[in-house]
Amino acid sequence: MLQLVENDGFTLKSDPVEIFSETDDEKLIQAPSLVYEDGSYLLFYSSRCYTSEKYSIKYATPGSVSRPYDRGNDNVLGSVYSIPIEDLDTLTL
Repeated sequence: MLQLVENDGFTLKSDPVEIFSETDDEKLIQAPSLVYEDGSYLLFYSSRCYTSEKYSIKYATPGSVSRPYDRGNDNVLGSVYSIPIEDLDTLTL
């Protein structure tokens, strides 16, 4: 769901809008980050539980900010399981 707020970041400015329908994300989408650049929006988000082998970081694009978003097909960072767990604390992106 997406909902516009006033400049104070708290006061609701609109009704919520559904931007995703249910998919293979197991109803768990975390840490959304919406970026606006060169007239286009791009939404990054984590999909599934981080302890799952299917955990991923994905992206989606909308026609406009409050329209349904089309999910990209790729995992942005690849599988976290391709990185040895002991190396995660020194990982540089």
